Amino acid sequence: MNYYVGRDGTQLGTFSLDQLKADLANGKLRPTDMAWCEGMDDWKPLSDVLEATASAPVSAPPIPPAIPSLPQPSSVPQVPVSAMPALEPRTSKLAVWSLVCGIATVFCSCITGIPAIIMGIIALNRIGKSQGALGGKGLAIAGLCCACTLGIFGTAMMAGLAVPAFNQVQERAKLMQASTNARQIVIAIKGYAGDQSGNYPDADRSASPQTSNDAFRLLFVAGLMEDERPFTAENSAYEPDNIIGSPPDFRQALEAGENHWAMTKGLSDSSDGSAPLIFENPIEASWPPMWDCNQSGKKVPGRAWRSGKIIIARNDGSVMAEPLESIRGDSVPLKAGPDGKDLFTRFMDPGEFLDVLRK
Repeated sequence: MNYYVGRDGTQLGTFSLDQLKADLANGKLRPTDMAWCEGMDDWKPLSDVLEATASAPVSAPPIPPAIPSLPQPSSVPQVPVSAMPALEPRTSKLAVWSLVCGIATVFCSCITGIPAIIMGIIALNRIGKSQGALGGKGLAIAGLCCACTLGIFGTAMMAGLAVPAFNQVQERAKLMQASTNARQIVIAIKGYAGDQSGNYPDADRSASPQTSNDAFRLLFVAGLMEDERPFTAENSAYEPDNIIGSPPDFRQALEAGENHWAMTKGLSDSSDGSAPLIFENPIEASWPPMWDCNQSGKKVPGRAWRSGKIIIARNDGSVMAEPLESIRGDSVPLKAGPDGKDLFTRFMDPGEFLDVLRK
């Protein structure tokens, strides 16, 4: 039985069943080509025709006749081209996925943007070589455009979200280190009080400390501190050189510009545990102390942290980053409680503290 084969409205010729299979295998024919033979109601895709012949019951081959062959018809009837149906191209799946990944690029950036570009290019290449059998060129182009344009927008948006989050993580780490420094100083002060009937270094009449540098230097004299590095914090205007001098006076310890921490005067080991003992240097020696939030993160005297906080160590040894009244302003006090007083004025008002020895 001979089959007539056509593509895009054009007849390709007549083929036997074996020829159909061979030409389909070597690529001369396509599964989407239309085929027809006598006895069929209409044209069908070649893949359907072959599937139908494969599922048909196999009968025993006929016994060859005595004569060599039957006479062949003088001419092959031509099937009108108009009877062949128009072929509908299949949409490329890669083109569809290119568009999907391209749209997702706005949220996933290069995670889906790069695959969208790769699939879009491959889809366009296959569509061009399919001679009309594959469609979806517009989808592939749209996927490429989305991957490029939305990728830039998505990257910028992700960067805008990531940078503040990274800064917050960095600041938390710096706050933790500064809190550790303050805690070391408080431990040394408590050790000093244990040898001085509960008195802190600011009460030493023989030394008469005028600044927190003077008071903290007595911790070196008492052998309770041997390192200047805890007396600073990140982005502080005051950085020690870790040169402390020779005993017994250690005069080079905590010279001007080498101490970051101020100290409340008049406290002792028996004072209220919630009283502020040491705290980051304020903008000036006035009560209550205030800090400059407009200079957050800068190495200037009295700067606050970007989060609008100040590290304070209390008399009970606890160390916390306490919130200020605002994150803006050049003279900002601690945040007041319901009674209208902050940590300093609630403890004493008026009060006094030993300021740092400034450069």
